[in-house]
Amino acid sequence: MKSFEIEWVKKKSLKRGTVIKGVPGIGNISHICVDYIKTKLKAELVCNIYSPYLPNIVLVNKDCTVSLPSFQLYLKEVKGQKIILLLSNYQPKEQIHSYEFSENLVSFLKKEGVKEIITIAGIGLKDLPNKITLHIATADVKVQKKLKQYKELLFDGPKSVALIVGSAGLILGFAKKYNLSAFGILASTWAHPQHIGIKESKFVLQFLNNYLNIKLDFADLNNEIKKINEQIREITKEAEKVSTEERGNYIG
Repeated sequence: MKSFEIEWVKKKSLKRGTVIKGVPGIGNISHICVDYIKTKLKAELVCNIYSPYLPNIVLVNKDCTVSLPSFQLYLKEVKGQKIILLLSNYQPKEQIHSYEFSENLVSFLKKEGVKEIITIAGIGLKDLPNKITLHIATADVKVQKKLKQYKELLFDGPKSVALIVGSAGLILGFAKKYNLSAFGILASTWAHPQHIGIKESKFVLQFLNNYLNIKLDFADLNNEIKKINEQIREITKEAEKVSTEERGNYIG
């Protein structure tokens, strides 16, 4: 297998499309957002992207057949604009593989004629943030000009995040190299391993809803946020309980 292999399920033009990438990460915000848009828009699967840099496993399907891990590319036209959703439950782990895969991906999208790439990631904080904030990193200054009108976005550079680890950042770097418009949305979230960033995802989705004018319905997310808030309260109680027990058992 090549390091980057495209399998078209249904060949479609991606020209002038906007790509939004969703993969697992802190709070799983990126994947939640893109999967939600895919479901709500009923986007169509148009291609799979395979790579030996993804985990060495196969997925067992309901019909007992197996599938290789991949990135899936979905397409939906909304009001004359092409929304391209790039989804995967996996991403390359090794630095060199992440680097090579990201460049191959941007090169492929450039050849297909897409107009813009959007990545999403979480800024992991040690405590649950009182206020969710959205920070922006861009491939070049030109991209920032059209985003300045959105008051919910912060352009504070390294004051909030100095490094973006993994493909969410590398794709922006390669987009700059290939002269593609691109920006990353970085949402503040809790870095707790059990935390699922549904509430943070809604903030990102509300921005994308306005930016792309796709009129998403958030009723399902609102119900999930209530459940997550209950889980957070339980996690916090357990953390406080453990902390109290540790203090009680400490002998100086």
